[in-house]
Amino acid sequence: MLLDTCHDAIQAFGPKHQVVLWLRGESAFDRHVAHWAAAHTAATAATSALVNATVHPADEAAHGEGATWARDRALIAQGPMLCPTFCAEQVPCPQSHGWPPAPESASGHV
Repeated sequence: MLLDTCHDAIQAFGPKHQVVLWLRGESAFDRHVAHWAAAHTAATAATSALVNATVHPADEAAHGEGATWARDRALIAQGPMLCPTFCAEQVPCPQSHGWPPAPESASGHV
């Protein structure tokens, strides 16, 4: 699924544009994705767009209990082109923490 998603992004935006995967850094899956992206880029750098993974942990020192919400909102505000969520059958998907935005907040009004 991850490989298909990256290939779709490369086909949509072209092979000269890198794919950047923004990870929350909270799970074993996040670590797996980071390792996969590095291995994929190393193996295909001469023939395909780069696939980079960046980890964005919640800053509990700065935001306290709202750290996850603040981090997720900051990532969304950067304007990702695609926001897939990958979940295992045994683990429910996390709540969206404000994504997609409600119609009134999409225009900048909260």
